[in-house]
Amino acid sequence: MSHAPRIELHPVNQRVQVHVDGTLLADSTNPLELRERGYPPRHYLPRDDVRMDLLTISETKTYCPFKGHTVYFSLDGNKDIAWSYEQSIEGMEAIKNRVVFSGKVAGVRVLLLMYLVTNFLLKEKNVLVRECCMLLNVSF
Repeated sequence: MSHAPRIELHPVNQRVQVHVDGTLLADSTNPLELRERGYPPRHYLPRDDVRMDLLTISETKTYCPFKGHTVYFSLDGNKDIAWSYEQSIEGMEAIKNRVVFSGKVAGVRVLLLMYLVTNFLLKEKNVLVRECCMLLNVSF
């Protein structure tokens, strides 16, 4: 039996973009990564970073005993492509009203842009310079 917590939640230094059938639906540099035992990592995005004007609330509603009451969102013919915990339970307030997208729905691509920062010293000028490299990781 694992002694690791069932759910781990932390900010990550990543930019997350969500494309649905080629349309940019979300672009965030402020995601929270939620890791839950038995599930893939999910990135919860602030609503200000999501085109909420394009989403409609679906009829699907669920309850998670570890996170709270779930509201689902649809886009045109794509049903339940995203969800949000509008009534989170104690300890999960950080994800309340954030939006997370399913990478398993046809037409939805969740892109994680990870930034690796390295420091090096320029001997000529004796200054510290940060070099930023961007790697692309695509989850389907």
